[in-house]
Amino acid sequence: MNHKELTKHYAEWIDNLILEYADRHRVSWQPIDSYIQCNGHFITFSYNRYAISRRKSASNECSTTRLSPEFFNVDCVYKRVCRSLLGRRYFNKRDLQPLMIAAADVNGTRFNPRPESMDNVHIHSFWLLPTGQDHALKVELERAKLDPDMDFRDIHSERATGLTQTSNEPSRLASYMTKFVGTNAIDMRLADDLLIYPFRIVDGRSHTE
Repeated sequence: MNHKELTKHYAEWIDNLILEYADRHRVSWQPIDSYIQCNGHFITFSYNRYAISRRKSASNECSTTRLSPEFFNVDCVYKRVCRSLLGRRYFNKRDLQPLMIAAADVNGTRFNPRPESMDNVHIHSFWLLPTGQDHALKVELERAKLDPDMDFRDIHSERATGLTQTSNEPSRLASYMTKFVGTNAIDMRLADDLLIYPFRIVDGRSHTE
């Protein structure tokens, strides 16, 4: 399987995750597409490269997480949103947690899926929240922008579009998010490239705990 085929499979998988979440949380009379358009957000996290490099050096010496610094910061934002929406014991309310799909990207992948250098690692993410919960997400994103410990250079948020699928192709949004992931799966240059919340339950435990 080449990187184009693998990227397509990743994108189709992501589309299905989004559709399944939307179908579970929408009211019966609301079309799935309408629910996603009203409650979906496409958010790109970019980083201060000097601050994130220092964090990487520190994590190599004493790592307390399995996640890369880039994904660790996105993980922190997700958990802050969950606490704001569901309280401190949000991990016991997995079915009410937002869907968040985050995929790594680097400069140049729009034109070349395997760029020579790994410049400017950033995270594209799709968030889907239950109706009426957008405010908590916006508040936590603003907090994260101002938090010096988060290392973000910018957080760009917009309403999610481009989620229409055809019978043969995944959505433009999912394809855009996974354009680097498919290549990285074949020739791994980043250890972490995809993160999906809420984690599935394994042996009775949620790995968001």
